[in-house]
Amino acid sequence: MKKGNEMNKEELRDALKKAYDKLNENEFSDLDDQEEFLLSDYDYKNTKLQIRAHGGVGAAIKWFLIGYFGYELIYCGIMELVFYASPEFLAKLNSDQNLAKFFVGLLFAGVGVGILLAIIVKRKAINKIVKITEEIKMNISELDKMRKERIDKYPGIFGFIPEKYNDKTVIAKILEYLDNMRADNLKEAINLLEQEIATEQYKNEIRQEIDDLYIDSVY
Repeated sequence: MKKGNEMNKEELRDALKKAYDKLNENEFSDLDDQEEFLLSDYDYKNTKLQIRAHGGVGAAIKWFLIGYFGYELIYCGIMELVFYASPEFLAKLNSDQNLAKFFVGLLFAGVGVGILLAIIVKRKAINKIVKITEEIKMNISELDKMRKERIDKYPGIFGFIPEKYNDKTVIAKILEYLDNMRADNLKEAINLLEQEIATEQYKNEIRQEIDDLYIDSVY
């Protein structure tokens, strides 16, 4: 079989269409469906965890309120149980000065508990992000391995193009370049593809930075 750069434009187009049609068969499309599901599930979980891990003023207020009122309820409940039969304690606490000190103490305790809860939640979220990221990498790697094994069974269909580009979306893009006369051969098409990939990666990095800033400002 000719290599891609040895083919004329029509031969290359025909070879690309055969490869594209083969990748659309169930043997390969089921792997694409699995990958799409894994990535969608990862994006959903990662977004929720990123919000927890990068909470801003809103998260700080939330955890302060939870810590303050939670601590107050627990503490007051304990005090009521322990000193319920102690009128002397209640009488002492009911004086204005002691009552003020009591609630100031609760306030600082609530702040401490809130900060502690926020740190715990953030640490757990970061650890979970690391875990699901490692899992998705391992799962995608396994799917890529299975895809390569299946592609290797058809050297007469996929042997004309470098292994890196044996992908349905990539092949469709190369066909588009040929049909729109943006490229006349495989080398030109691949160079154009790599330029667009680099540009898109840069745009995604900018979008991610903007999203992170938005999450920090809202939460």
